[in-house]
Amino acid sequence: MKRDNPESILTEGALAGCLVGALAALAEFAFHALRHAPTLLPSLLPPMLVLSIVYWGVVGLLVAIVWRAFRRAGIRKFMGERFAPALIAGLAIALTVHTALMTHVLGALPRPWSSLLFGAALACAPLFALGLHRLRRGRGLRPRLQFAIVTTLIALSLPLALIPERGAATGAARGGQPGAPSGGSTENRESNRGPSVLLVVFDTMRYDHIGSAGYARPTTPVIDRLAAEGAVFERAYAPSSWTLPSTASILTSRYPSSHGVTSPASALSDEITTLPALLRDAGYRTGLFSGNPLVEPNFGFGNGFSHVFTPSKPLMLGLFYLPRYWKRTFGRLPGMPPHDELTVRYESMWRPHVKQEWIRGGRLEAELFDWIDENASTPFFAHVQIMEPHDPYEGTGRFGPVGVSEKPYSVGAGLHPFDGRQRVSADEQRIMVDRYDDDVLEADRVLGDIVRGFEARGLQDDTWIVVTADHGEEFWDHDGWGHARTLFDEVIRVPLLIHGGGTLPRRISALARLIDIAPTVLAIAGHDVPAEFAGTDLLPVVLGNADSTGVREAYAELWKNPVRRADALVTSGGRKIIRARDGGSEQIYLFDLFADESESVDRAPEHAAEAASLLEQLDRIAIEAGANGVRSDADLDAETRRRLKSLGYIE
Repeated sequence: MKRDNPESILTEGALAGCLVGALAALAEFAFHALRHAPTLLPSLLPPMLVLSIVYWGVVGLLVAIVWRAFRRAGIRKFMGERFAPALIAGLAIALTVHTALMTHVLGALPRPWSSLLFGAALACAPLFALGLHRLRRGRGLRPRLQFAIVTTLIALSLPLALIPERGAATGAARGGQPGAPSGGSTENRESNRGPSVLLVVFDTMRYDHIGSAGYARPTTPVIDRLAAEGAVFERAYAPSSWTLPSTASILTSRYPSSHGVTSPASALSDEITTLPALLRDAGYRTGLFSGNPLVEPNFGFGNGFSHVFTPSKPLMLGLFYLPRYWKRTFGRLPGMPPHDELTVRYESMWRPHVKQEWIRGGRLEAELFDWIDENASTPFFAHVQIMEPHDPYEGTGRFGPVGVSEKPYSVGAGLHPFDGRQRVSADEQRIMVDRYDDDVLEADRVLGDIVRGFEARGLQDDTWIVVTADHGEEFWDHDGWGHARTLFDEVIRVPLLIHGGGTLPRRISALARLIDIAPTVLAIAGHDVPAEFAGTDLLPVVLGNADSTGVREAYAELWKNPVRRADALVTSGGRKIIRARDGGSEQIYLFDLFADESESVDRAPEHAAEAASLLEQLDRIAIEAGANGVRSDADLDAETRRRLKSLGYIE
C-alpha cells in the first residue's frame, strides 16, 4: 500500500477541502432551488462556488496540518492512512446538516440546548469521517466511491427545504386550508367576519420627506391621498432607530427591552403573543410579505403568520457569520460588539447587484394578490414591509441623477456622540438625498399599485389600511448618516396614518407610537386587547369619538451592548430627553420640540432641574419596559438589572 508522506498530506487536504466546498455549494443551491427562493438568482452560483471552495480549501489545509501533527505523534495506526480528507468531508456533512436544522427548523435555541446541539454536530464529524475512511479503504474505485458518499450525505439536508420556515404555520398543521385557525368552522367565521387590514411598513422612511407632512417635493402622492381621506398622526414615534426592534414592537405592542429583540443576534421568542397570532386564531388569514431580510421567520417574525414570503439567504451564511454564530451558540463573547461590520461586508459579496438581497416592492405586490385571490371571502391581515427607501439609494432621474449612492462609511456599532463620523461633501450629500427621495417615490408607487389592486377587486370598502415606517434616516442632521446610531427625531419620528371604515379625515397632534398599532388593529377587528400589550387603542380618536390619544410619553431605546446604549423619552408637552452611555461616559440632551423641531439647541446645561425630572420619568418607563422582558440570545439584562437593583426592585 502506498503510504502518504508529510509533503503530500497538506496538498491532499487542501484538494479534498476544495472538492467538499464545491459539493456543499451545489447542495446549497439545490436547497434554495427547492424552496423557490425569490432572491437566490442563478448569477449567485459562481460566487457561491468560489467562496465555498476557498473556505473549505482553507479548512482542509488546517485539518491536514493537524492530522500531520497527529501522524508524527504516532496516532496514524489508530486512524489509518490518509484520514485527513475523510475528516474534512465528515466536518462538512455535520456542519451542513446542523446549519440547515438551525436555520430552517429549530431556529435560535436557548442555551444550553444550542451548545449541546452544536457539540453533537462536532462529535458526529469524526464518526462520519471514520465511516467514510473505512468505506474508502474497503474496495477499489476509491475516489468515485468517496465522491458518491459525500454527495449523498450532504444531500441529506435537502429534504429540510420542504419544511416550512420556523414560525410559519401551515394548513396541514391545523387540519384545514391554509390560513384556517385552530377551531371553528368556515361558516361561523364568515358570519362574524371583521374587516380586512393591510399594514404597510416602509423601511427607512423619514416623516419629513412626505408631502402630507409638508415636504416640498411630490415624493408621496399616494400616501398624501390616503392621508387626506384618513386619520394622520403628526407626532408618531418608533421605539428604536432600526428595523428589528421596531418591527418586533409593531407586532407585539412591547418595547424592545420587553420583547428582547435588541441586537442582530436576537430573535423574537415564540412565547410572546403577537398581533398576527391573535388575528389568526380569530379567523383571519394572516400573511407576511417582507422585502427585508431581517423581517423573516429566522428572526422570529413568522409567529402567527399562516403565509410567509420573505428573502431567502444562503445557508452557509450561518457558518460564515462567525461572530453572530458564536453568540447565538455560546452567548456574548467578551469584547465583541453585537453587530460586526465584517459580516455585513461578507454578505454583500453574495448580492452583486443593487438590492438583490431584498425583494422589490413589485414582487411583494404580486405575491400579496396571489395570496388574497386564493380565498377572497375570508378576512385577512397582511403585513407588507417595503424596502425601497433603504440604502443604497437608487436614483431614477426624477429627483436625483440616475445611479446608486452607496454607504459613505461603515456604520458598524457607532453610537452618537461617542463615535465621530466623517461628513461628505455638500454635493455628494445633496445627491444622496435626491436619490433617497427617488426611492421614497418608488415605494409610494408600490403602495399605489396595491391600493389600485384592492379597488379592482372591490376590496377597498372592507379593508383598513395602516401606513407607517419602522424608522427614519439621518442625513447629517446630527453629525452622521444612516440609522441605528442616534435617537433624534429624524430616525424615530415616523409617518402613521389609518384609512378605512368610518375614519374621519383629520390630523391628530397628540402623541402616538408604533406599539399602539397592534391594539388599534385588534380593535378594528373587534378583538379584545390582551393585558400584556403596552400600547393604546387609537381607534376612538381615529373615528372621532375622542379628542386625544391619551398617550403621555413615547419611549425609545438603542442597544449596542450592555455598556453601550441609549434611550430617549418624548412627552406630550413637547419635551424630549436623550441619554447615551458608553461604559462610564454619559451624555444627556434636552430639547423643546415645539420651539426647536430640528433639535439644534441642547437645553440640558441650563435646565438641570428639568433634565433631572425627565430622567426620573425615563428611568421609570425603562424599568417598566424591561421588568417583564423575555430572554433572547442577546445579553439584554445587564444594564436593566443594575438599574433595578439601584432603585430597590431586586436584591
